[in-house]
Amino acid sequence: NRGVPYYEQLSLNGRHHSGYGEARFTIVGNGAVVSGARLVPPTAWKAVARDLWRFSPHRKGHYQLILNDKPLPETIVAPGAKVRPKIPAGNWAAWRGAIYYQAAPSESPAEHAMAFAEGDVGLTFAEVHDVTVIGLTFRHFRLDGISAHSQCRRVVLQNVGSIENGRAGLFVGETSRVEALKCKFTDNRLHNVLVRGRNAVLRADPKLEEPPTFIE
Repeated sequence: NRGVPYYEQLSLNGRHHSGYGEARFTIVGNGAVVSGARLVPPTAWKAVARDLWRFSPHRKGHYQLILNDKPLPETIVAPGAKVRPKIPAGNWAAWRGAIYYQAAPSESPAEHAMAFAEGDVGLTFAEVHDVTVIGLTFRHFRLDGISAHSQCRRVVLQNVGSIENGRAGLFVGETSRVEALKCKFTDNRLHNVLVRGRNAVLRADPKLEEPPTFIE
């Protein structure tokens, strides 16, 4: 923990990143933060109308716009909307593959160190077993802070946070089994915890503040 975020994405795949019995593959974070945010280049902002600006990220969907390490308020656009909604000052909206930001009068977003969620997933598990992650927080990723998307067994998250990510804080998919101990999954854009598939299992202690979203 250096006191500042690591701008990284971690991926554990297969037997090379798995443990065996008591000899678990372990990541100890010591309270460090891993961030998916990247600064918006000042020249990327394009004026659309008076005090309305547009920025088009390369990766589409599940956007986040961040200022001073906090997501800015979002104006939700209905799916398939043909007309851009009115956006209050200081808010942003995602419409037709771009982020629109409504600035205050005579303000330019290029004047601020605005960031966006550029990294896809903070920590990805795929076909691993006997893994423990302790004391890490994942923030501001475009999709998920943590994703166990296929055939993961005996994966334990302990004192782990996943906060303010674009889709979900934690995704558990298909046949994966994850145990969350004293974890915090809050303030994520669509789901704090998303579980997909009849054979996906999440055990949490204590129980999560908000029930997971289940999709078959």
